[in-house]
Amino acid sequence: MVKIVDMTSALQQVREKAPDTADAMKRFKSGNAGFTDKAHLKAKGMIPRADGTKKVSPKYEDLDKKDVATIKPIIKQLQKSVKSHDKQAKQLAKDISDEKDLEEQVKDLEEQLKAAEKNLEELYIKEDKAYVIRFKRIKDKERMVVVFRNQHDADMYADNIKKQGGQVFSNKLEKIPYKVVSKK
Repeated sequence: MVKIVDMTSALQQVREKAPDTADAMKRFKSGNAGFTDKAHLKAKGMIPRADGTKKVSPKYEDLDKKDVATIKPIIKQLQKSVKSHDKQAKQLAKDISDEKDLEEQVKDLEEQLKAAEKNLEELYIKEDKAYVIRFKRIKDKERMVVVFRNQHDADMYADNIKKQGGQVFSNKLEKIPYKVVSKK
């Protein structure tokens, strides 16, 4: 007689984890324990092996005082390693955050560069006259000059210098001693 085996259920039985000890013992006592149940109970030392001994497998042995002395340094090392990995994780998170900050700084610098280019455009004056501000900021030791095309921008710039504690010597429409006609 040929026995037909369902491979799916056979594979499922092979892949199953160790049985629950109490359930395996109930099945053993009732005579319904399978190979896995018996092997599990023998490994736990609950039923005799083929040689008649009830030997517990090292996997299921309880810890004794000698084992505790061996395991305590391992526990300390694991705790140190957890702290170390925690620090590493925090550093990586900080690095990611710093990279985002750098990206934001790059964007800010690009915007400042665009604004500076726009201001540079304003320096290419085609007229003979412009609004000239002569001033000295608190942090600067020397006097400075800024030229604007229109009075509104010149007045706003002069007010800003004053608000920062600087000194404005003049803000007026003057004839420019040179004429810039094209960009380089």
